[in-house]
Amino acid sequence: MSITVAIAGLLLFENTQAAPKPSELISKSLARYAAAKTVVGTIRLTQAAAGQSGTITTSLQLQRPDKLYIRQVQEKVPPKVWLVTCDGTGFTYDLPVETEGRKPARLYEPMVRETGKLTVQDVYRATVASIGDRSVPLDIAVGHKEDLRFIAGQWASLSYAGHSEWKGVACHKIKGLWREFPGGPIVGRFELFLDDQSLIRRYAIEQAIQVQPNQPPLQVVSVWDVDLKLDADVDPALFRLVR
Repeated sequence: MSITVAIAGLLLFENTQAAPKPSELISKSLARYAAAKTVVGTIRLTQAAAGQSGTITTSLQLQRPDKLYIRQVQEKVPPKVWLVTCDGTGFTYDLPVETEGRKPARLYEPMVRETGKLTVQDVYRATVASIGDRSVPLDIAVGHKEDLRFIAGQWASLSYAGHSEWKGVACHKIKGLWREFPGGPIVGRFELFLDDQSLIRRYAIEQAIQVQPNQPPLQVVSVWDVDLKLDADVDPALFRLVR
């Protein structure tokens, strides 16, 4: 066999290799987060629209089955802070909505109920309305099944967009059409970057929001930079209840 024929055969073999299936990449990622005993790190949202932008940084620490710490800071003056703490016996969180004329308060709930003891996923679902940025990376890190089903319903399509580098890390890029809620109209697009360890590195949504009737929709771009480590050491002090 000539060298030319051999090279041509190799190129043909490379070109016919099937691209990874995005659904399989996502399933592998979900399984990794679900199997992790601890998840520690940060998620940083940058949202831009009409020439303006803002950021919220989430510090996350969870230890399965029953400890959780979420602290979010919106970078403005003065900064806005949201906090969820759970030590395995109870959990505290901010009022979901501040009542006019009433100072923000912390709420406390016990973990043990008549139906059994709550888990990290239960606590997250009970407190998520009280935080500033509920995101797909955060939902996946915690891993409540209802949240994962909701996310799957938001992704109207999935396609593999090849390899892409994100902040020096080689990633699989997945993209598709996006809707705000399952079964709803398509109002945007999303991108998901997964590294070779199946960890989320970046999630982005570009959507059109109709703010005023008879006006062009507002284009909003939300990008979450993710730096979460699985099975990492935790700081037990962060789980202490803040009342």
